[in-house]
Amino acid sequence: EDMLALQFSQLSLPQFCTTVLANGMALLKSHDPAAVTSVLELLQRAAGLMEEALTADVWDDPSTLAAELVEYLIEALDHTGEVLHFHNMQSRGPKTPENELNHHRMVYLALALLNTHMLQAFVPLEKAA
Repeated sequence: EDMLALQFSQLSLPQFCTTVLANGMALLKSHDPAAVTSVLELLQRAAGLMEEALTADVWDDPSTLAAELVEYLIEALDHTGEVLHFHNMQSRGPKTPENELNHHRMVYLALALLNTHMLQAFVPLEKAA
């Protein structure tokens, strides 16, 4: 009985990866370069795993699981936009020290690359329009 309950509470690989992507983005609003580097590495690995386990057909799948995955993907993309905006604004501040400027620009570029990769891998052109 407990074993059955555990099986129903387990996440599939795509569920785990989309959850990591959706929730990990908020951690990128940090000014700590080491923390941001670790989170970016985690997000890139999650996106890579998800690319192996998920196809763009998820957008047309009528199942509850697919709807949940799509919701998390959209949430991850929304959070990505927020974090990109945050680092863009931080890199434009006139009183921002030079070392922080470099940090914000590097995070912005790394996140833009990750976002581009995710869009190419998971969003069909018909959905992007």
